[in-house]
Amino acid sequence: MCIGSPSKANKKIDKSLKPRKIGADEDSLFDGLVAMPTVGDRIREIREEMEINQEQLAERAGLSKGFLSDVENGKRNIGSENLLRIANVLGASVDYLLRGEVTESASVEPVVIPPELSQAAEELDLSYAATVELLEAHRSVIARRSNKGLRRFSVEDWKELHKAIKKVFG
Repeated sequence: MCIGSPSKANKKIDKSLKPRKIGADEDSLFDGLVAMPTVGDRIREIREEMEINQEQLAERAGLSKGFLSDVENGKRNIGSENLLRIANVLGASVDYLLRGEVTESASVEPVVIPPELSQAAEELDLSYAATVELLEAHRSVIARRSNKGLRRFSVEDWKELHKAIKKVFG
């Protein structure tokens, strides 16, 4: 699933979530104000559209049912890691869950893994995801340096970079 891309659920739900009036009683300070749908509202809408209950979503996302219930009911905020977990399970973009907007994803260029990295990944028994993460880490470091005098990474260079990242980040 691509986090930035809209799903069918996003497009369908996008039209059904509408602002709602709050403070309808006479004594309310908020009488006549309009509340926009929250992250929890969007999670609930997609979850219900998928016909799964809170317990099922919580289990699939590795969260507690109580936490998910609190998020859906606006009693707790949600961090980026947990939001990403929920987005992955629901097949929704994080952008949609946060802002309620469906954005068309830009064209994605294919990932090209250098042969040296491919060999290092095979020797280190890295998954595809871990290999791509290593490539992105390399690109991030290189982007901060001048391109002058840069040499192509050898298999051993890739292994050393992996070792350094594991040492720092675990």
